[in-house]
Amino acid sequence: MAEFTDDLEKKILDYVFAEQAYAQVTTHFLCLLTAVTNDANDLKSQLTEPSTGGYAAKAIAFDAATGTSPTTSDNTSAITFTNTGATAWTVTGIAITDGSTASSNVMCYDNDMTDATVNQNEKIQFAAGDIDITLD
Repeated sequence: MAEFTDDLEKKILDYVFAEQAYAQVTTHFLCLLTAVTNDANDLKSQLTEPSTGGYAAKAIAFDAATGTSPTTSDNTSAITFTNTGATAWTVTGIAITDGSTASSNVMCYDNDMTDATVNQNEKIQFAAGDIDITLD
Protein backbone atom coordinates (compact mmCIF):
# COMPACT_ATOMS: atom_id res chain seq x y z
CA MET A 1 0.00 0.00 0.00
CA ALA A 2 1.24 3.43 -0.81
CA GLU A 3 0.04 5.46 2.16
CA PHE A 4 -1.20 5.18 5.73
CA THR A 5 -3.88 7.69 6.74
CA ASP A 6 -3.10 10.43 9.25
CA ASP A 7 -5.36 8.69 11.77
CA LEU A 8 -3.50 5.36 11.57
CA GLU A 9 -0.10 7.08 11.74
CA LYS A 10 -1.15 8.78 15.01
CA LYS A 11 -2.46 5.49 16.45
CA ILE A 12 0.78 3.68 15.62
CA LEU A 13 2.97 6.37 17.18
CA ASP A 14 0.76 6.57 20.28
CA TYR A 15 0.83 2.78 20.67
CA VAL A 16 4.59 2.39 20.19
CA PHE A 17 5.96 5.50 21.89
CA ALA A 18 3.27 6.89 24.21
CA GLU A 19 2.24 3.40 25.38
CA GLN A 20 -1.42 4.05 24.67
CA ALA A 21 -3.71 1.08 24.11
CA TYR A 22 -4.84 0.27 20.59
CA ALA A 23 -7.77 -2.07 20.08
CA GLN A 24 -6.84 -4.71 17.55
CA VAL A 25 -9.06 -4.81 14.46
CA THR A 26 -10.54 -8.26 13.94
CA THR A 27 -11.79 -7.83 10.37
CA HIS A 28 -10.35 -5.54 7.71
CA PHE A 29 -12.16 -4.61 4.49
CA LEU A 30 -10.87 -3.96 0.98
CA CYS A 31 -12.58 -1.06 -0.78
CA LEU A 32 -12.38 -0.14 -4.46
CA LEU A 33 -11.86 3.57 -5.12
CA THR A 34 -13.38 5.42 -8.07
CA ALA A 35 -11.68 8.71 -7.16
CA VAL A 36 -8.32 9.62 -5.66
CA THR A 37 -8.22 9.87 -1.87
CA ASN A 38 -5.64 11.33 0.54
CA ASP A 39 -4.10 10.96 4.03
CA ALA A 40 -6.71 13.21 5.64
CA ASN A 41 -9.64 11.03 4.52
CA ASP A 42 -9.79 9.00 7.73
CA LEU A 43 -13.40 7.74 7.44
CA LYS A 44 -14.91 5.33 4.91
CA SER A 45 -17.60 7.95 4.26
CA GLN A 46 -14.84 10.18 2.80
CA LEU A 47 -13.92 7.60 0.14
CA THR A 48 -15.51 7.46 -3.30
CA GLU A 49 -16.48 3.86 -4.06
CA PRO A 50 -18.67 2.31 -6.78
CA SER A 51 -22.33 2.99 -5.98
CA THR A 52 -23.93 0.58 -8.45
CA GLY A 53 -23.69 -3.00 -9.64
CA GLY A 54 -23.98 -4.74 -6.30
CA TYR A 55 -20.70 -3.32 -5.03
CA ALA A 56 -19.76 -3.88 -1.38
CA ALA A 57 -16.40 -3.76 0.37
CA LYS A 58 -14.95 -7.25 0.95
CA ALA A 59 -13.36 -8.72 4.07
CA ILE A 60 -9.61 -9.19 3.70
CA ALA A 61 -7.10 -11.02 5.89
CA PHE A 62 -3.33 -10.60 6.05
CA ASP A 63 -0.49 -12.92 7.00
CA ALA A 64 2.09 -12.21 9.69
CA ALA A 65 4.72 -9.66 8.70
CA THR A 66 7.96 -11.01 7.25
CA GLY A 67 11.23 -9.68 5.91
CA THR A 68 13.37 -6.68 6.67
CA SER A 69 13.93 -3.54 4.59
CA PRO A 70 11.06 -3.81 3.75
CA THR A 71 8.85 -5.68 6.18
CA THR A 72 5.68 -6.85 4.44
CA SER A 73 2.30 -8.40 5.18
CA ASP A 74 0.22 -9.76 2.27
CA ASN A 75 -3.43 -10.69 1.72
CA THR A 76 -3.94 -14.40 2.40
CA SER A 77 -6.64 -15.22 -0.18
CA ALA A 78 -8.04 -14.01 -3.47
CA ILE A 79 -10.70 -11.30 -3.42
CA THR A 80 -13.09 -10.80 -6.33
CA PHE A 81 -15.51 -7.96 -7.04
CA THR A 82 -18.15 -8.49 -9.78
CA ASN A 83 -20.03 -5.59 -11.38
CA THR A 84 -23.62 -6.79 -11.79
CA GLY A 85 -24.92 -3.42 -12.97
CA ALA A 86 -25.09 -1.71 -16.35
CA THR A 87 -22.84 1.20 -15.25
CA ALA A 88 -19.11 0.58 -15.58
CA TRP A 89 -16.79 1.15 -12.62
CA THR A 90 -13.56 3.01 -13.23
CA VAL A 91 -11.35 1.80 -10.40
CA THR A 92 -8.50 4.19 -9.60
CA GLY A 93 -7.24 2.71 -6.33
CA ILE A 94 -7.93 0.66 -3.25
CA ALA A 95 -8.23 1.25 0.49
CA ILE A 96 -8.19 -0.89 3.63
CA THR A 97 -10.73 -0.03 6.36
CA ASP A 98 -11.46 -1.41 9.81
CA GLY A 99 -15.15 -1.95 9.04
CA SER A 100 -17.75 -1.89 6.29
CA THR A 101 -19.90 1.02 7.52
CA ALA A 102 -19.55 4.71 6.63
CA SER A 103 -18.15 5.47 10.09
CA SER A 104 -15.33 2.92 9.75
CA ASN A 105 -11.72 4.11 9.81
CA VAL A 106 -9.56 4.11 6.69
CA MET A 107 -6.21 2.59 7.56
CA CYS A 108 -4.28 2.80 4.29
CA TYR A 109 -4.85 3.36 0.61
CA ASP A 110 -3.16 3.20 -2.79
CA ASN A 111 -3.92 5.59 -5.65
CA ASP A 112 -0.97 4.39 -7.73
CA MET A 113 -2.55 1.42 -9.45
CA THR A 114 -3.36 1.52 -13.16
CA ASP A 115 -6.99 2.56 -13.65
CA ALA A 116 -9.26 -0.38 -14.50
CA THR A 117 -12.68 -0.26 -16.14
CA VAL A 118 -15.02 -2.98 -14.88
CA ASN A 119 -18.05 -3.32 -17.16
CA GLN A 120 -21.30 -5.18 -16.48
CA ASN A 121 -20.69 -8.84 -15.51
CA GLU A 122 -16.93 -8.29 -15.47
CA LYS A 123 -14.72 -8.93 -12.45
CA ILE A 124 -11.71 -7.37 -10.84
CA GLN A 125 -9.69 -9.82 -8.77
CA PHE A 126 -6.74 -9.54 -6.42
CA ALA A 127 -4.91 -12.86 -6.05
CA ALA A 128 -3.52 -14.00 -2.71
CA GLY A 129 -0.33 -12.03 -2.11
CA ASP A 130 -1.27 -9.18 -4.51
CA ILE A 131 -1.95 -6.62 -1.78
CA ASP A 132 1.16 -5.78 0.25
CA ILE A 133 1.29 -3.64 3.38
CA THR A 134 4.94 -2.55 3.57
CA LEU A 135 7.05 -0.66 6.08
CA ASP A 136 10.69 0.18 5.57
